[in-house]
Order: sequence, then structure tokens, then C-alpha cells
Amino acid sequence: MLGRMAALDLHPGTSLDDLLRRAVAAWRERHGVSARRFGAEVLGDPGFVFSQERGRSVRLGTADRVLVFMGLAPLGPGFRREVEAFLEVTGAKASLLGAEAAGNRSLVGRLRQGASPRLRTVDRVRAWMAMRAWKRWAPSAPGSGRTTIFSRPRGLDQRRPRYRRRGPESTWKRREGKECTRTARSI
Repeated sequence: MLGRMAALDLHPGTSLDDLLRRAVAAWRERHGVSARRFGAEVLGDPGFVFSQERGRSVRLGTADRVLVFMGLAPLGPGFRREVEAFLEVTGAKASLLGAEAAGNRSLVGRLRQGASPRLRTVDRVRAWMAMRAWKRWAPSAPGSGRTTIFSRPRGLDQRRPRYRRRGPESTWKRREGKECTRTARSI
């Protein structure tokens, strides 16, 4: 994906929204096109550039349309390949990636169906994948030069907390017309 996105001059820590904004500004300056005309020709929205400059995060499909219009490679196919490669290599569950990276368990399924998330979400998912990939890979033995995946359960960083059973004092039930009586429960 980085090779295809190199046309946007990727810099670590720079969001895709900012990179797209800069690429649009450079293209408009090079071709002498006004902001309103650019938005109208590319998307049929004369206010596109102005809303983007105010900080609106565009969707991946919209960014792809803009990049193709400017003669650059689209981001969407590369991002989808990157997500699938991450899932295959790490063995992480698709729902885990979506839930932890974007707060949406169905993110990967929707990506596979052609959904177009916002570039802000793409940034969060890519940062999450980079962090998890870095944590999961480690040298297997000093000086061996090989790497192995830690033997953790399929992409989970921590185990689920175990809930303690409450004692019999917490099983009070209120009955009609009687005082509180305790029900016996085996522990």
C-alpha cells in the first residue's frame, strides 16, 4: 500500500485527510483551477474543497475518486489488501480488529462488501494494525535472525477478566408479605 500511496508523499504522523488536502491544493495550483471549479468537476460539489479545508474527513471512496481524477493511484484497494494481509499473517479475528481499532465489530465485513469508511477511520485502523504487528513479532532466539509470532490466543492482548461469584448474602429476594429471606444457592 505504501508504494501506491507514495504519490501522496506519506510522512509518519500525518493523517490521510491532511495528505489529500495538500495533494488537492498542489494540483489546483499547478493547473490553475479554483476550489469551486475543482469540486464541481470532480464530485459535483462546489463546496468540497472548502469543507475539506474546514476539517471535514472524507470517505475512502470519495478520496479515491479525487485521486483518480488527479492521475494518482486510489487508496481503497491497497487499504483493503493491507487489512486482509494483516488478518492472514497475525491470525486476528476480523471482529476484534474492527472493535478495537474503530469501535465497529462489522468494519472488516463491510469493507469486504465495498463500504467506504472515513479517512480518519482508515488512519486509526492502520495505526492499530501497526501497533499490534509490532507487539506480536519478536526475535525467536538471540542471533538467529528469525522471527516468530508470540503464542497468544488469536490476536488478543489480554485475557477477559473473570467475574467472581457473589456469596449467598447477595442472593436476598423480596417476597410479597414476608420479610427478606435468603435462598440457598450452591457455590
